[in-house]
Amino acid sequence: MSWYAVDAVDDAIDTTREFLWGVGLGRWLRLALITFFLGTGGVGAQFPSFSNTFLPSEPFDAGAVPSEVPSTDPMLGQAYLAWIAGLVAVVVGVWLLYRAVNAVMEFVFLAGLATDEVRVLAPFGRQFWSGLRLFGFRLALTLPTLLAVASGVAAIVLGVVDPTQLDPGTVAVTVVVVAAVGFFLGFLRSLTNQLVAPVMFVENRGAVDGWRRLWSVVRDQPRQTLVYVVVHLLIGVGVGVVRTFLLLLGAIPVTAAAVAAGLAAASVGVSGLGAFATGGVTWVSLLLLFVVLPVNVVTKTYTRAYELRVLAGLDPSLSVLADGLGPDPTPPGRSDSGDGSPPAGDTVDTDRHDTAEYRDAERVLDEGADSSDDDGGDTDDGADGDRWA
Repeated sequence: MSWYAVDAVDDAIDTTREFLWGVGLGRWLRLALITFFLGTGGVGAQFPSFSNTFLPSEPFDAGAVPSEVPSTDPMLGQAYLAWIAGLVAVVVGVWLLYRAVNAVMEFVFLAGLATDEVRVLAPFGRQFWSGLRLFGFRLALTLPTLLAVASGVAAIVLGVVDPTQLDPGTVAVTVVVVAAVGFFLGFLRSLTNQLVAPVMFVENRGAVDGWRRLWSVVRDQPRQTLVYVVVHLLIGVGVGVVRTFLLLLGAIPVTAAAVAAGLAAASVGVSGLGAFATGGVTWVSLLLLFVVLPVNVVTKTYTRAYELRVLAGLDPSLSVLADGLGPDPTPPGRSDSGDGSPPAGDTVDTDRHDTAEYRDAERVLDEGADSSDDDGGDTDDGADGDRWA
């Protein structure tokens, strides 16, 4: 029995090579833009914490003079709360916008892998509503943990709850429960990104329908799915290590170039602060353009190719990858899953599209032969010939 999750580890390397090797600069730039919004393929963006940002440092100073505490002025307190609320609204709005674009870009990336042509604007428009449905579903999985943490922080910041008066046992149980729920919802969110989004893309489904479709596949092949989860976790760790190594390696020449730029600026009379700023801008720009984005493109492409390879192994009808990038339609060991595919030792045509055309041709010719036998070979043969043509 073949494990699709294991076979796909090497196959995804071939897919990544075919997708990225020998392409033009424009394609790399478009991929860099897409993967910039997709992130690094890790745990994803985390909701920012405001507990340290909005806690004033002085009011809790026991040595402060009571008359200097501004809390007696209600107008100042209202302005302070309004400033906090406005800043929170801006940060939350930017975060939601980024996550919405991220969801649409998931489908833009899938469209590139499905056609072997990378575009941004046209697929973004076509996949906009699919992306919003994915965004809404992921947000629904994020909100419970998000609201629980935010409510606890807000209660402490606003003085509703005194953390020193809480029972340690209650706090420990609450933390464990919130962490467990967050881990489970995070696991569902990860599988949604990895496997449900491709199902939505292939069959034009919503997120809930996509989960139903995926669940039917998972239910029939639980061991294959379990192996995939374990191997994907190991791949994530390995990709993270490789990515960190490449970033550190690329930072060496970038740092040398930044130092040279700073020294050059200082040599022409720029102030020390200006020379430092020149070196810093050079370092950030070169690192982003020539190290972070290229590494991000390669690692994200490999991770997504691996996921799509496994999905196609679990169910060939859910294959996304374009011809030349995707797996064989009849993976090794498919007959062990009990789906009626021929045994590995039988002779089969491994090209799904050619096989389908061949069978259609046989059916048409058989129908034509039957018609010829019934009516003496009238125009039915010609009609079927026109149909095949």
